[in-house]
Amino acid sequence: MFEFPSDYRLALDALNRGQPIVQGGRAPLAGALQSFGYMLAGVKGPSESKVKESSRLFSLLTSRLG
Repeated sequence: MFEFPSDYRLALDALNRGQPIVQGGRAPLAGALQSFGYMLAGVKGPSESKVKESSRLFSLLTSRLG
């Protein structure tokens, strides 16, 4: 089950302006909607790629230290 954070003001403002919520910035609701879209499409989002890259770098550094 996927949960969306409650942000009535952001949703209402986006509706009144006629702009997508995700276009507004980095609000938790916008991030949740983007993640949900990526999940539905079956593709990796940009944040997932960055997490994998940073964990790979960390594992390279720790393997050389030990």
